[in-house]
Amino acid sequence: VIQLSGIRVLTGDPGEILSVPVNILGTSKVKLNSDRQDLDLPVRSGSAFSGIIIDSHLENGAALEQGTTVAEVNIVKSDGTTLVWLIRVGLETAEWSIDRPDMIGHVKHRSASFAVSDRRFVDDEPYLSHVYRGTWNWSNDSRIDRVQLNLRLDQAEFPDTHWVLSGVTLF
Repeated sequence: VIQLSGIRVLTGDPGEILSVPVNILGTSKVKLNSDRQDLDLPVRSGSAFSGIIIDSHLENGAALEQGTTVAEVNIVKSDGTTLVWLIRVGLETAEWSIDRPDMIGHVKHRSASFAVSDRRFVDDEPYLSHVYRGTWNWSNDSRIDRVQLNLRLDQAEFPDTHWVLSGVTLF
């Protein structure tokens, strides 16, 4: 298998499993909040990957401090072991409206890396809304059975905060 522009190409053994980047979330956005705190995403059995990309944003998350853990991502491997990645505010995700004029100075964290930004208006004043991208690579290709996402925010302290997922891609 060789890798070209992020896509793996099968070059030899026809019995080898071909893995290409795959969005296992599908086309719908999913909100994790006090009503739904966990999401379990099965992966086609036997698929091998070496990383994950999560595109997401926070709604009503302005009060969250930089580095606060929002969620835990468990990568369940076919051998039964689990890789764990923590999603943190201002690093892998952030408030979608961080650049809205009425939010400037009220958000307690920085932006994360942008996946997508859209131009919007409030009172005829333009601003950008954002979806953020967190990327995590592990040391070698691993056969993955499932990805489990678990909200880790204190729901008593932040009951109206939502972590909105728009893409979960294994590569």
